[in-house]
Amino acid sequence: MTLNELIESDSRLKNWKIISEDGIPGFFIPQAGHRGQFVSVAEFRDESQPIVRSTTRIGPADRLGSTRLHSALELNLRLAHGCLALGGGIWS
Repeated sequence: MTLNELIESDSRLKNWKIISEDGIPGFFIPQAGHRGQFVSVAEFRDESQPIVRSTTRIGPADRLGSTRLHSALELNLRLAHGCLALGGGIWS
């Protein structure tokens, strides 16, 4: 299955709209209060294994105070799979 086939399959299954942000494919996932979240999807390889990485931007890292950073690290500990990270000055 290609990455595009995976995106299309998940979109149909969850009724999520497929969109592209800055040329990166992903989903617009509806949230409460007429809000939504863009989740980008990209493939990378770990040695020879293809892996899909899903990311979402939370906000500018330089605007996070120590209390929010501490809370994010506590949340990171509770995640079953995945992580929180900084990328390009954006907290993800």
